[in-house]
Amino acid sequence: MANHLCLFPSWYPEKEGDVGGSFFREQAIALSRHGHQVGVVYANIFSFKKFKNYLKAPKGTLIFNDEGVETYIKNDLCFLPKVPNAYSWFCLNTGMKLFERYIEGNGKPDVIHVHSILHGGVLAKAVKEKYGIPYVITEHSTHYARKLLNDKQLELAQGVVNQANSCIAVSEPFAQVLSDIFDSNTNWLTIPNILSSRFEQVSDLSLTQKKIFTFCNASLLTDIKGIDILLRAFTSAFKGSKHIQLKIGGDGPSKVKLIALSKELGIEQQVKFLGRLSRAEVVDMILESNAYALSSHVETFGVSIIESLALGRPVVATRCGGPESIVQPSDGYLVEKDNVQALSDALIEMYDNYEKFESSDIRKSCLNRYSESAVIELLSKVYAKVIGC
Repeated sequence: MANHLCLFPSWYPEKEGDVGGSFFREQAIALSRHGHQVGVVYANIFSFKKFKNYLKAPKGTLIFNDEGVETYIKNDLCFLPKVPNAYSWFCLNTGMKLFERYIEGNGKPDVIHVHSILHGGVLAKAVKEKYGIPYVITEHSTHYARKLLNDKQLELAQGVVNQANSCIAVSEPFAQVLSDIFDSNTNWLTIPNILSSRFEQVSDLSLTQKKIFTFCNASLLTDIKGIDILLRAFTSAFKGSKHIQLKIGGDGPSKVKLIALSKELGIEQQVKFLGRLSRAEVVDMILESNAYALSSHVETFGVSIIESLALGRPVVATRCGGPESIVQPSDGYLVEKDNVQALSDALIEMYDNYEKFESSDIRKSCLNRYSESAVIELLSKVYAKVIGC
């Protein structure tokens, strides 16, 4: 049964090509494609530290139809940096006004789907109290596993969880993390992130270059991604092997020091830093590669892994919270996180045993679990139960 859904993301793409929140947007579009009426309400609140970014952001309420999704976005500034909970208040105040404008034009939704409790969930709780609209939470943030939230933030999040009609984590290990943090009476379901349709639509899985064996990685280049460990592991395994290379796509605050590290390790001729990639360019990079390597310290899921599997590429990944629920023996290898030698050994094993992995089988298994239709079916059942259909 089709429902009217409104998504409250806690972050969202601000412009074409933005990676942040792109998975939320893709899920919204997928839900619309499968017959649901879908809207997005996003109050983008800039902290005072990002005042210059706020000045560059569009002002007023942005209203547009994004591939069938009625999207309402408003940029605002939290100009009370030293007031406790001021940021949350701005998210709530701006978000409520934006939501009320949304219902003026589209009517009240049957259910709200929150992506990450802080701070989209704070708004959903207030909307439920005022309008009686139920809400579902999907949590994505690594902040919980990394213990980065203070007591006030956890108390705020607990209040949102208490009033939620259904709570979802994107992987089984992450569901356990959340169960340990929040009230034990909350049942955290596991529903994975959705695979972008652009990865489903690729029909030719052929390796586009065969002369050099290529490992690849695409991520935001921050310390949490453990790219330094990947570089050290690659050095240990393949330094000086001109027929083996590593491609790293993405940008971020760690990029400069990672490039410097590759030179220090003497592998700069084997490692290519590709910079920021569009989604289409990520597809091309994976198709040009033999295998994907993920070296993160913490992941709640691992979208890049399912993207690689969808293109028939086996993976080497760390046991960091998300990959454990994705990678099967026929998909590749899981290794201990923060362990250079273990990762190095797995990279060598992938290279030595590459022929045993069957691209078509890897892809089929991935689509059965993470395709648009598979995930939307799971979500639709949750919505139906919450609404009482």
